[in-house]
Amino acid sequence: MRSTHLKLLTLACALAAPAGAVDGIAVSYHSRSTNSYGHHTGMIVRHIIRDSAVALRDTIYDSSDARAVRISPDGTRVAFVRVSDGMLCTMPIESGGVSGLAEIGINACVDWGDTSWIYYSRMYNHVTVRRIHAGTGEVEDYGYFPVGAATFSISSGRDSLRGIAVLDNGGGAYEASTFDYRVFLVATYTVCAGYMSPTGAYHAVDACEDDTAGYHARRRIYTWEGALDTTLVAPEGEFLSRGGWSANADSWMVASVGAGPELLEYHDMVLFTRDGSAAIRITANDSGSYDEACDFWLGDPDSALAKSARLRDNTAMPANHRAGPGVTRKTPRAPRNAAVCIYAPNGALISSVRWGASRRKLPAARLSPGVYVVRDGGGTCLRRVVGQRRP
Repeated sequence: MRSTHLKLLTLACALAAPAGAVDGIAVSYHSRSTNSYGHHTGMIVRHIIRDSAVALRDTIYDSSDARAVRISPDGTRVAFVRVSDGMLCTMPIESGGVSGLAEIGINACVDWGDTSWIYYSRMYNHVTVRRIHAGTGEVEDYGYFPVGAATFSISSGRDSLRGIAVLDNGGGAYEASTFDYRVFLVATYTVCAGYMSPTGAYHAVDACEDDTAGYHARRRIYTWEGALDTTLVAPEGEFLSRGGWSANADSWMVASVGAGPELLEYHDMVLFTRDGSAAIRITANDSGSYDEACDFWLGDPDSALAKSARLRDNTAMPANHRAGPGVTRKTPRAPRNAAVCIYAPNGALISSVRWGASRRKLPAARLSPGVYVVRDGGGTCLRRVVGQRRP
């Protein structure tokens, strides 16, 4: 077994600098209180990473009722559960208005599987995995677990999804089970937390409370095939818990790190490489202050923020604007710089064109027969049928 000690960085002094500059966007939620398990809700904080350090930190959602915060794999949007009403919400990572997609319950487990689809299990110990289209609000059942899943995590970079779920077998017996497309169980571990890398090539597990040496002290990383890759060990005097993988990079993970086995004195967000060779401490909280590690997108933050700003008003398709059969909903005329978006029957975004092209007919010659949803930048939403008479 290869053991790699996690080297933490402070913002002022890099103790184990990453090989090469790291840029990206991290998100956490911040609060001044937590419960006896170290769980809490809070305000969503965006951290802009440049050259392996936090260059800018600001609050993009200032109500203290957010949890389960996830970044879309393209780095342009944030999803979270709003605990005040159990709504799954999205918003641009550049900041802007919050859109409610669906009420999924305050304890729902959420993972943003690909740019189009957000996966969730409605409540703790639920057996059904569903997914909701981030643009159209379409919901569909995706798969089922044999017993209730406490948490789950999925890959985002594969045609056939992979994941890992922590299953509750009753009597305090938990196991993390890996699964493949449509939820077929592959391998199991007696642990209390599991995380899947974006490509599905790796998964990680955290020890249960009855493992006194490993509980919130070690994180074991395996290949998909089950070979041990790395064991990460928390720094002396601190513990690590929760977090997960980067939204788009197998090479980076996130964790909440703090004092006490349940991280009750404080906890910070920390990024670290999969091999444990380097880390970046995103926050440096005093006692009684908490940042829950949520997600990290690796890439050029300026590019992601610019794209987020462009898409903010043009490609979002709120659930309450979805067109049903034969229904057209009208909203104010779009500005000339808005876009027209065409969605396939399965909810996938096919194309987005500028307003100047919106007066043209749907490019029927280039589309397969079926029903398509068209939305312009002003909110007009209607069905178009290709290859058959319109109802």
